[in-house]
Amino acid sequence: MLISFSQGWAQDTKWKTKYKSGDDDKLISYGFFLAAHSHSYRLRYSEAFLDTSNVFTRNQKAIMPRYATGFALGFIGNVRLHDQLDIRITPKISFYQYGIEVRYTDAPSDEILIENTKVEFPLLLKYKSIRRMNSRAYMIGGINPMIEGRKRDNIEVAPISTLTYDLALELGFGFDLYFEYFKFSPEIRYSHGLINIFDQTTSNPEFATGIASMRSHTITLYLNFQ
Repeated sequence: MLISFSQGWAQDTKWKTKYKSGDDDKLISYGFFLAAHSHSYRLRYSEAFLDTSNVFTRNQKAIMPRYATGFALGFIGNVRLHDQLDIRITPKISFYQYGIEVRYTDAPSDEILIENTKVEFPLLLKYKSIRRMNSRAYMIGGINPMIEGRKRDNIEVAPISTLTYDLALELGFGFDLYFEYFKFSPEIRYSHGLINIFDQTTSNPEFATGIASMRSHTITLYLNFQ
């Protein structure tokens, strides 16, 4: 039975079409993607948060970042170095809404929302497995410089404010699936901010005094088309 199954599978594979979509053999290829992400801040308390004599923090019980969702869209520029190795540039526009809950010992909690529209320029290295018919797995990683898309007023003071730029380290994995006219690549990527983006100078002291640093943290599902 095993021999018969193996022979049947071999014959089926032999006659299966191997698509050439996705331009894997070209030096430079292009595409686009849609993405959905879950994001939050990684927050570290300041020493003042534990100071019971501090007028701003003495009634604060916790400052807790909340996970939220957003989306992004962008383009793919791919440079082939080897059959299993590519350099990939994926400029994109991303929409974020961060939530931070401030809890008090003697009052209702405050919910702070921070909305960002960011222009991002990930520079990535993509390492691919050997292609098996119309699929192959890959790992991807690199750095992602980001700048905020909107211009801020210099005198603007927010409850909790962040810098207008960031730099993140990214690592992920995915699958290239080849079809007759295009290549579809679902991908999951983790992003960890390397810069303390908390801007104390333009934040309200009532909320900012208890915070030492904030770093971005994002998990993204990409739907890539080439």
